[in-house]
Amino acid sequence: MRSKKQLFVVLSVIVVLIISGIFVVYRYTIADMVFSPHSLPRVDLDAWGQLQKGMTKEDVIALLGDSHSKTSPVITAESNKTSSVDKEYWEYNWTDGLSGVFGPSLRAYVVYFDGQGKVVSFREPVK
Repeated sequence: MRSKKQLFVVLSVIVVLIISGIFVVYRYTIADMVFSPHSLPRVDLDAWGQLQKGMTKEDVIALLGDSHSKTSPVITAESNKTSSVDKEYWEYNWTDGLSGVFGPSLRAYVVYFDGQGKVVSFREPVK
């Protein structure tokens, strides 16, 4: 008969294998469908060249069109602090699907806004 310690170790290994299996199934099926990287409607590069700091969200929409990937800062009630996303940003041309978690995709054109909805900065994709 096995000791309680051996039985605990065996059961722990089985639980870890089950959880790992669930993670693998989730990661390579459901997560790819929900969070997969994908391109967005293309930004007009001539219009991108006219983008300026201080523009309003309405100005940006009129110039570039509406973004299909928008991320806003999250303020928690407990700490009254923002999350890792400290500025609102809109992605154009590309999204990783997990923008709010890891920041904007390096493959995207990104416009950053301040708390008043004005452009504070923007960047082109990292080559």
